Amino acid sequence: MTHSCHLFLLLLLQAAMLVNAAQIHTIRVGFAGGHVFDPTTTTADVGDLVVFEFFPTNHSVVRGEYTESEACGSSQCNPCVPYELIHPGQTGFHSENFLTQTVSTNGDVPTFNITIGDNFPIWFYCTALDSCHPNGMVGVINPAEGQSIDTQKSAAINADYQLVPGQSWPAEGSSPSSQPNSTSPPSKNSKSQKVSGGAIAGIVIGILLATVLTAALVFFVRRTRQRNAPKNPEDSLSLTERDAEEQTVPVSMEFEPATPRTQNDLVSPISPPPQRKKSILHFYKYPFAEKPLVAPKGHPALRSGGGRNTTSEFEGEEEYIGRGSR
Repeated sequence: MTHSCHLFLLLLLQAAMLVNAAQIHTIRVGFAGGHVFDPTTTTADVGDLVVFEFFPTNHSVVRGEYTESEACGSSQCNPCVPYELIHPGQTGFHSENFLTQTVSTNGDVPTFNITIGDNFPIWFYCTALDSCHPNGMVGVINPAEGQSIDTQKSAAINADYQLVPGQSWPAEGSSPSSQPNSTSPPSKNSKSQKVSGGAIAGIVIGILLATVLTAALVFFVRRTRQRNAPKNPEDSLSLTERDAEEQTVPVSMEFEPATPRTQNDLVSPISPPPQRKKSILHFYKYPFAEKPLVAPKGHPALRSGGGRNTTSEFEGEEEYIGRGSR
């Protein structure tokens, strides 16, 4: 029983020592509306917790590298470049951007925490627009001997550009040891403008395939029209024209000659008696104009004592019907 109590007290003591050993370090990001980390330099032990508190308006925390680090060779490192670009295969940290418009009165602010796992220096910067460059918004946890926050800040102010995690080196750069000389920093929210060779090949293949399909479609349409085209010109008439031709009725211009009328037919108010049919063929000019009936002077048929005579005169024709023709 006594041994068990001693063991329990020993465990409680070790737990208390661990709790007291782990400390919390707070760094205020953009405090008082400036492009600063407060404090810029922090010393923490392994197992300590570092809490970044974000203030208005838009800030972030990204791990970077010291400007005079051996990782960049003879050239100086850009303090505003993500850690993983300088150390391929390794991973830094990124808090993402915290957009804060007002300061909470109860002290409730957005935070980002990291736990210290070793004693190596941890340099960081802010990726908000114009923060790291040209305002030199940088900070450090556990700087190594000979490293200076002032040197890092000066290098950030004079940097050519700043990058966000996920972006690649500018087109002029080939490796972290050879820093680009670009004078215009890329946009904070822009993405890499590089196009992979596979994407270019896919675009070319797509264009060629579309061209081939278009040519095949045109050939098929023309071939179909040639097969359906009529061989005889008459077959090329449209259905409307054919219907019009079939429904057209030829108009006959034949006229029967009018039967000559006698004087009694013209002057008698009483309808004449029916005439006997005569098989006499007469020829007339058509059309003809009938002249008024005038008794010719000295005509034998109109002498006194003569029978009834009928005389009809027409333009271009004269016909005489003898006595008793009716």
